[in-house]
Amino acid sequence: MATIRKLESGRWQAQIRVKGNPILSRTFTIKSDAQRWARVSESEVETRGLPTNVKALERLTLGEILERYGREISPTKRGRRQEISRIRLIRKNPISAYSLTNLTEGVVAEFRDQRLKVVKPSTIVKELALLSHCVGIASRDWGYPIPTNVFAKVRKPSVRDARDRRLTAEERQSLDKACRKEKSELYSDIIQFAVETAMRKGEILNAQWKHIDFKNQTLHIPITKNGCPRTIPLSPRASAVLRKRAAINQEHRVFGISERGLRKGWRRLMQESGIKNFRFHDLRHEGVSTLIELGLSVPEVALVSGHQDFRLLARYVHLRPENVAAKLAKLTQASQE
Repeated sequence: MATIRKLESGRWQAQIRVKGNPILSRTFTIKSDAQRWARVSESEVETRGLPTNVKALERLTLGEILERYGREISPTKRGRRQEISRIRLIRKNPISAYSLTNLTEGVVAEFRDQRLKVVKPSTIVKELALLSHCVGIASRDWGYPIPTNVFAKVRKPSVRDARDRRLTAEERQSLDKACRKEKSELYSDIIQFAVETAMRKGEILNAQWKHIDFKNQTLHIPITKNGCPRTIPLSPRASAVLRKRAAINQEHRVFGISERGLRKGWRRLMQESGIKNFRFHDLRHEGVSTLIELGLSVPEVALVSGHQDFRLLARYVHLRPENVAAKLAKLTQASQE
């Protein structure tokens, strides 16, 4: 029996239910197209039985489409290494053995709750997003008649594990001392540049001389995490770092070091300095927070950091209470004069 319903998006979904078999479903922009498809498909089911791709759906497991997704889709992404690792982990979970016709919201909710016992909520959110996109690709691009994306419908856990790690003054001195023990000033320059620009590690490593405008004190970032290129202003200290590197390195990449090389160097610095629980990405937190403390407005900080949603800056901005207290005292004194 065919049914037509209007979705919240304004599109029309046609579904055909056949007892004992998975639901056939397609979505259309125009209602008449949905009605036409339903009539033709219902007639074909009555005369010829279920389409071949529906029968294949009964045998296809989540693990199998994850394997194909990791082979065809993940390699095209910037974070492919992390995503492929995440896929391997999920494929070891019992949920990967479920066929796409047997996946229900209850099965997904059980997977979510079991994973929450061993990983953080933010990890679960990433895994559910990956699984949702995987099922969506299988439905839209690979021709599997999946009636509903159960991963998109299940409730996501609240994420309250955002990091607020910043360097103390003593830790910054220890890090500077560890940098001075290195044979070159490369790591010291990268760290200072990271704090001054609040750029991500990948953006820093991919920075090229052709993207720098010393006259206007700007740096263009053509490839970003959110896919939106941006041009950021450079502080005097950031410009000084770039001019120093220009006298040392004439290669097309500004810092001339690989992600692996930086990872090894960062590990050495943490061991030498004795600093615990501090990641390179935390320098971005440090940079954004410093910009706020210097008096830049949220829109101005977003211009530097690349945040499109100002509310997301709350995850990175962690003001030091003593600095705010000092600012309040200064404002109070100024108002009394």
